Amino acid sequence: MIVFTAVVTFILGLLIGSFLNVCIYRIPEGMSIVTPRSHCPICKHTLNAIDLLPVLSWIFSLGKCRYCGDRFSIRYMMIELLTGVLFVIGYLWFDLTWMMLAYMVLSSILVVITFIDIDHGIIPNELVIFGIIVALPFIGFGIVPAYRAGFWQNALDALLGLLAGAAPLILIDYIAQWVLKRDGMGGGVIKLMAMVGLFLGWKLTLLALLVAVYVGGLVGVIILIRKRRSAGNEADEDEDEEEQIGTTMPFGPFLALGSLVSFMVGSHILTWYMHMFM
Repeated sequence: MIVFTAVVTFILGLLIGSFLNVCIYRIPEGMSIVTPRSHCPICKHTLNAIDLLPVLSWIFSLGKCRYCGDRFSIRYMMIELLTGVLFVIGYLWFDLTWMMLAYMVLSSILVVITFIDIDHGIIPNELVIFGIIVALPFIGFGIVPAYRAGFWQNALDALLGLLAGAAPLILIDYIAQWVLKRDGMGGGVIKLMAMVGLFLGWKLTLLALLVAVYVGGLVGVIILIRKRRSAGNEADEDEDEEEQIGTTMPFGPFLALGSLVSFMVGSHILTWYMHMFM
């Protein structure tokens, strides 16, 4: 039964992932995610149902459009697979519960935000607003772990979660722009974590920020080392590249990763920390 449900969940994830690809492509362009029907971006030919089978269509067509022969990016298939894997992880971790649904919704939103941020360096307001609206029922009914204490306590925790997500990034942005005279993170990541804060509550939101900072810092150091080596360790080039690290590497993907990690195992991490150090 577990295997069958996991397979069904994986297929559902593939289908949702196919739709997420549409969102990733169209939302930054200001296009409707409903109409027109999916089409080849080169020849504009409308794709049929056989062209839209998640993963299989890409494999059988060898990654090419059947009508003009232009290549489709393998990323379309990878996003479908990623969503399928995330959904299966959610099922195996939370079973068929409302928590699983909350995880699936949040992970889908974060997948779209991640790849839009990578491609365009923006986090669309529409996605943040949608996430806030979707989070409200989970808060009201006490579905996610942070909200199990009654309506008014849930409302207070949600407000604290929103502030915990936004306030540290606002402070960092202020320090970057007005003290260090450098570009800040931007309003997109601030709004993203405000939305995530509603899902997680203030404790798990702060943990998500911590995970994102550690992982993002590690990746930034690796990129900086590689660029320095490729540049021949020239001092001037090193300084220019060090400045680029903070501006060209989107932080949204790391916040998304930290948020999912905190959603799944954050409570266990906090419990372990309390036992070990307090």
